[in-house]
Amino acid sequence: MDKTLKTRSNISVEQDDFLGPGFKALTLNAQDKQICTLVHHPAADKAHTDQNPTAILYVHGYTDYFYQTEQTAFFNQLGLDFYAVDLHSYGRSIRPFQHDHNKNSFSNYFADLDVCLQTMANRGVRSCVILGHSTGGLIVSRYLSKVYHKDKLGINIVGLILNSPFFSLPMPLNQERWRLPLYRFISRALSGISLPANKNTLYAQSIHQSLGGEWPYRLDWKPSQGSPLSFSWLNQIMREQKTCLQSRCDIPTLLCRSSHSTYYKKTLAETQQGDAVLDVDNMEAKAKTIFTQLDIVIINKGFHDLALSPSEVRHDYYKKIQNWLSTYQNT
Repeated sequence: MDKTLKTRSNISVEQDDFLGPGFKALTLNAQDKQICTLVHHPAADKAHTDQNPTAILYVHGYTDYFYQTEQTAFFNQLGLDFYAVDLHSYGRSIRPFQHDHNKNSFSNYFADLDVCLQTMANRGVRSCVILGHSTGGLIVSRYLSKVYHKDKLGINIVGLILNSPFFSLPMPLNQERWRLPLYRFISRALSGISLPANKNTLYAQSIHQSLGGEWPYRLDWKPSQGSPLSFSWLNQIMREQKTCLQSRCDIPTLLCRSSHSTYYKKTLAETQQGDAVLDVDNMEAKAKTIFTQLDIVIINKGFHDLALSPSEVRHDYYKKIQNWLSTYQNT
C-alpha cells in the first residue's frame, strides 16, 4: 500500500520500486518543476539501527541512475539503512518538463540533496554517510562546502565516501596547465553545440550484460554510447571542479579509486584493467587538496564504478569501506 509523506516542498507518494522486494521509491519536489526520486531499502537489523540511526545516501554519476542492489545489500548487512537519489533529469526522475541533464544548472542539484536529507531526517535519521560516485562525488563535495547546514536539515553528515570522484577531466596532472585553458576557450566558443555519441564505449562493453558485462541496467537511462558531449556542460563542469579545488572539507572522507587509469587504452581487454573514464592519480592529487581528513584506498584493477568491478575486485572495495566505517563510524 502506498504511503504519503510531507516534505518541505510538497506531498509525495511512496511506491514499490522496480528493483524488487524491500525497495521503495519516493518522488520529491526539490523546487519548482524540479523532481528527484529517493529510493530506500531498510536494514534488516533494526535493533542495531535504532541504537545508531546512521544511514547511507548514494549519489550516482553522470548519465546514470541507482540500480546497484548488491551495494544496498552490503550496507544493509552492516545494519545501515540505505538511501539513493536519482537526481532530477536522471533515471526515475526524468520528466518531460525538465531539461535534459546536459542542460541542468549544477547548483540545482543542491536542492535535490537538501530535500533528500530533510526527508531522511523526518524519518528519524540523525546522521548520514554520503557515498558519491564520479560526478556525484563532485556534486556532493561542492554541496558540503557551500550549502549543507546541519541545523537547517536536522541531520549530521558524519562521513563521505568517494567512489572515483570526477574532480578533474581525464588527463594527467602535468598536462592540465596547457590543456585546461584550451578546453575552457573551446567550450565557451561552442557553448551551444553538442557532439553526438553513436558508438558503444569500451567501458559500457565492460559492464552491461548485453555487451558482455555482468550488469542488466536500463540502457534508456544509461546509454551504452554515453551522452552527447555538450560544450556548455563541459564548461560548467570545469568551473565547478576549479571551485571545488579552492574549497576545504573537514568531514572524514574515504577516497576509493582504481590502481590504474585505462581511459586512453584502445582495446576492451586493456580497458578492463582499471578506470576507463578518469585519471586516478590526478583524482587523488585533487582530493588531497580538498579534504583535511582524508583516507585513500586503492582497488587493484577496479572499474570506474568500483561497485561494478569483477566480483573479487568489488568485494575488496566493500571490505575496505567496511574497515573504514568501523574505524570512523563505529558501525
